[in-house]
Amino acid sequence: GRLLLIGAADPGARALAERLGDWEGRVVTFGPGGELEATEIERSNAATAFNLSGRRWEMSLAGAHNVLNATAALAMARELGAAGHRLAEGPRAVGGAGRGVELIAGTSAGTVHAE
Repeated sequence: GRLLLIGAADPGARALAERLGDWEGRVVTFGPGGELEATEIERSNAATAFNLSGRRWEMSLAGAHNVLNATAALAMARELGAAGHRLAEGPRAVGGAGRGVELIAGTSAGTVHAE
């Protein structure tokens, strides 16, 4: 069936869901205040770990936005019927943006170029 996965803390997404009226699909919310929310988030220099859907997940990315992205991806995978044990390596295998912020050239003050 039809599915709309929305961030529960996003005002625009909530407004969209409210305007759907008698839409025949199903709305699933994720993130803070949603049906699926990461809890017990722990951050270290090497990884971020969190609980979601009765399971502990670990990934090599830092930041609350990456926990939210992982929550959305895991929620969608669950909705599509992916087995939890098959998803266990997913978040851990995702690397960073790599060249998101990279030192291109420097002066005594330093210059950082973001691509």
